[in-house]
Amino acid sequence: MPFILSDTNILLRGAEPTHSMHRQALDAQAELRRLGEQPCLVMQNLVEFRTVATRPRNVNGLGMSQIEVNNEIARLKTLYPLFNGKDSCRSTGRRESKTTMPALWKQ
Repeated sequence: MPFILSDTNILLRGAEPTHSMHRQALDAQAELRRLGEQPCLVMQNLVEFRTVATRPRNVNGLGMSQIEVNNEIARLKTLYPLFNGKDSCRSTGRRESKTTMPALWKQ
């Protein structure tokens, strides 16, 4: 199954049930899977997710606590494989950097 890189905004909308695009984010990932694609993550997704999720709501964040973010990252890691750079992967959004932060993935 080919990998396709998930955009962090899709992950953020999926983690925010009250957001107007929550359902669209979930549906988009489901559609990719239905088409035989496997959405995946890179470390940069998790760094960006943590940054936005812990930012206060009044400055365009989700206002989540560190515990909430850790739980959400653990959930994401059960839903999406980590792209290891050895397989073929296409991007759904902007080009991702080759940031490696294994400590974040192991949390």
